[in-house]
Amino acid sequence: MTDISLVIPTMNEEEGIAECIDAAKDAFNEVGLDGEIILSDSSTDDTAKIAKRKGAKVVKPDKPGYGYAYRYAFEKASGNLIAMGDGDTTYDFRELPSLIEKMREKNADMAMGSRLDGEIKPGSMPKLHKYIGNPLLTKFLNKFYGAGVRDAHSGMRVIKKSALEK
Repeated sequence: MTDISLVIPTMNEEEGIAECIDAAKDAFNEVGLDGEIILSDSSTDDTAKIAKRKGAKVVKPDKPGYGYAYRYAFEKASGNLIAMGDGDTTYDFRELPSLIEKMREKNADMAMGSRLDGEIKPGSMPKLHKYIGNPLLTKFLNKFYGAGVRDAHSGMRVIKKSALEK
């Protein structure tokens, strides 16, 4: 079994997928993890070709949808940990080791990244979401449910496969 599987759902991400894959490989190497990168690809451009050239495993979901793309790839993942994030360079996968470390420190089943704590690329989140919607939802979840998150809508997460299967 692999230490970690990174699942990236893609649809026409040829512009940024190589950067995402390189960042993930850097992260795996930094902490000595045996990792695999799985693209759940629904692209009509060269995303899959670029990803394969970079060493990623490419799977083609048999149904449409963002959520289904994740679920389809989760079934193919062999890692004890499952990481996830978008293939458009929204997330810096070099940050995965810090999420894994947080999980270990807290003995948690899952850790989430935050686009609100660090740099965020211009245009990657509408201002209404960045300054009102996401902060309000995050505060609500933390106050009423004790969620302990800093970005309720962050798509970069790491979860134990055993927790995902529950």
